[in-house]
This record gives sequence, C-alpha cells and structure tokens, in this order.
Amino acid sequence: MTSERGVVRIIEGSAVVRTADRLFHRIAAAARQSRSLPKAVALFDDARTRPGAVVLAAVVTHLVLMIAVARPPAGYWLILPSIFAAAGVLLVFAVDVKARPRG
Repeated sequence: MTSERGVVRIIEGSAVVRTADRLFHRIAAAARQSRSLPKAVALFDDARTRPGAVVLAAVVTHLVLMIAVARPPAGYWLILPSIFAAAGVLLVFAVDVKARPRG
C-alpha cells in the first residue's frame, strides 16, 4: 500500500495539478494588478453593510423561482420564506447602515 505522503507527492507532481497551480498564480498576479477589480469589490460593500437587503433579495429570488418553475399547489412552502423575510426586515431596520466592514 502506498503511504499518504507518497500519494500526495504523486498528485502534486502531476501535470494537471502543476498547470492548475500555475494558472492560479497567474490569476492572482493579474488580480493584484487589475484596475477593475477594486470597482467590482466596491459594488459588494453594500452587501456587507446591508445584510437585510441581501436576505430580502434572496427571499424574492426564491419566491420568483418557486412560482415560475415549481408552481407548488399549497401554501405551506411559504412558511420558510416568510420567516426569512421577517428576519430580513428586522435586519434592515436593526443594522446600522453606516457600519464599515472589518478589514
């Protein structure tokens, strides 16, 4: 039986893993030099500071998809979305909008 370290060495030495590692390093280097990445990250700052809006958007997305695709016959499936909608509304009113994400 092959030892665990031997298996790890074989996997790390494979061409697929080496190619994936080089690709990851190139993507990381490109991300550090990117001018558009900070703009994209800034768009997600609102999601970090407004969790209630994110929860409400998820509830609305779920409702639209359930009605459009699944078309459930009874109203029992609305129990969980209504609980999450209440939690989202609570978060909208309880979380300080001026809060800054930790970083």
